[in-house]
Amino acid sequence: MTEHARPALSADIAATLRLAVPLMSAQLTLKAMLLVEMALAGRASDQTLSAVSVGDALTFAILCPAMGVSIAIEPVIAQAVGSHDAREEGSALDAGVLLALVTAVPTIAVAYGSTFLLGAIGVDPAVIPEARGFVAGSLPGMAAWLLFLAGKAELEAHGRTRALVLGGVAANILNLVAGALLILGDRALTAVALPPLGLVARGGLGAGLATSMCNTLLAAIVLGMAWQGSRGMRARERLREARRAAGKLLRVGIPAGLQMLAEVGAFSLASLLVARFGAVASSAHQIALGISNLTYMAMLGVASATSVRVGYAVGAGDERAARRAGLVGIALGTCAMIACGVAFVAWGMRIARLFTADDAVVTLALPLIHIVAAYQLADAVQIVAGGALRGAADTRYTWLATLFGHWAVGLPLGLGLAFGLGYGVRGVWLGLASGLVVVALALFRRFLQLSSRPIAAV
Repeated sequence: MTEHARPALSADIAATLRLAVPLMSAQLTLKAMLLVEMALAGRASDQTLSAVSVGDALTFAILCPAMGVSIAIEPVIAQAVGSHDAREEGSALDAGVLLALVTAVPTIAVAYGSTFLLGAIGVDPAVIPEARGFVAGSLPGMAAWLLFLAGKAELEAHGRTRALVLGGVAANILNLVAGALLILGDRALTAVALPPLGLVARGGLGAGLATSMCNTLLAAIVLGMAWQGSRGMRARERLREARRAAGKLLRVGIPAGLQMLAEVGAFSLASLLVARFGAVASSAHQIALGISNLTYMAMLGVASATSVRVGYAVGAGDERAARRAGLVGIALGTCAMIACGVAFVAWGMRIARLFTADDAVVTLALPLIHIVAAYQLADAVQIVAGGALRGAADTRYTWLATLFGHWAVGLPLGLGLAFGLGYGVRGVWLGLASGLVVVALALFRRFLQLSSRPIAAV
């Protein structure tokens, strides 16, 4: 390595970390909101906890296509920053807000309509009314969530991460207070030695309403910061520019949303299949999925930082800088995830006992945690390489690779191991791990190919 290359590499590592660390913190605060909501629902009843779990999985999957469009603002703005195109920067945010409002309408309709299919997919009839209540309460917050993602992508592209962290902290405080009062009613007050006020426990509906309140707060904080210093253009001119930029967002965002749906759908289907093996297997599966999701959410921060830095380089027309930024992000992500994998192996039993005291569940969860530990490296590569490709606006390949890896390899292999060879829930997880490895190899290879030549801006 030359003396010139060393400072460039050190600068890339430092710049990626400056952006990635606060983004990881922001992602974890968002994950904390769901964990708190689940804990409050569990205090209400097992039925409420199940209803919130079902409702959250349903709404998140249905939001994925629209979320992809909002997230597409990130590479479009990053490339505009790299090319010093101020006009495109502002137009992308306006277009993202416009598309968030437009896509929210069918998303809300599909989300509520899908609750009438819960019985057909095998959800416990006793859980369905509260699950439908959760979705109904969440509906007002769906548009707010998409607006939040639009503002979040704008702030990430400019490296303005403080508002994301502060917004996440504020939303968590609101979630704890509002969620407790809406889900538990007077029980929440008496639990902290306060006099009852005649508040009715709303269960799943209360959890959904709390989610909507938090999403609205997040959107207000983040969009407010994103729009600071907005261009002094007339409304009609801004709308015309937003419509022009919307085409770019759709070209990048629709495949990105479908990629998210393919991955979320694979893990959601796996959860439904595991339920066939009984309560112990399902509980063990949820423990493994919970810790896997925790590291996944943190790694999304590294992926976003990598996406932004690759976007800067693509906008500036510097393919060597784009390649270096992507490889640095992937290397940092793999180092962090390998450390997580080692921790999972070393403390797997203790981790499992944080979730349950049932020895049978702990015994079954331990090998699943070890499988999660084994695929951490592949998970890091596929998440961050996907972010690097998103920064280059190459989202269609990421979608197809994810679709193939999970639906043509991972799920069929998992089904064969679980039901054909009798591996049970372990077989499902071995299949999921195999799918992740396939996706990771495909995305890493694609990024190496793409960054070996000039990359066209979107």
